[in-house]
Amino acid sequence: MKFIKTIMLLFVSLSIAAGCGTKKPDGIPELVSTKITVTNGSSPITQAKITLTPAAGGAVGGWSMYADTDESGVAEIKTVQGSWSAKGVPAGDYIVYVTKMSKIESEPMPEGIDDDAVAKAKYMAEQEKKLAARTSEIPKTLTQAATTPLKLTVTSGSPTELSVDVSQHK
Repeated sequence: MKFIKTIMLLFVSLSIAAGCGTKKPDGIPELVSTKITVTNGSSPITQAKITLTPAAGGAVGGWSMYADTDESGVAEIKTVQGSWSAKGVPAGDYIVYVTKMSKIESEPMPEGIDDDAVAKAKYMAEQEKKLAARTSEIPKTLTQAATTPLKLTVTSGSPTELSVDVSQHK
């Protein structure tokens, strides 16, 4: 009898959990699969952030559309609003921009540094210098919505793909 109660309790718990996902916010239309590939010649660019903004310049009802490229240089764009997100983009015309900053080599904060204000300030200043010295791995024209030539039209019911070779924009 105890075994049956345990199974029933597990079934009820799983049923409740299955229905407790984040609900799609009101006003978000059908989403269309949208993938963007970023390369430098034949080499994929990994961990680049791809952002879409409406070509008309207006806000899209409070949601954002972006993704990071994977090991193959491919980003599957998702639409995000608050804690809700889903793969795909609403149909429409978009401006696409790409960003990726070079990595910095930082040393971990030395132990006990919290007790030495001078040493901590020196450490923090060195980290800020390293951050300021980072360079963009993407040509500057592609990194801002105001300057990028990259455009994308997403059509309802038709998966959309765009390939970007940054070497053609230097």
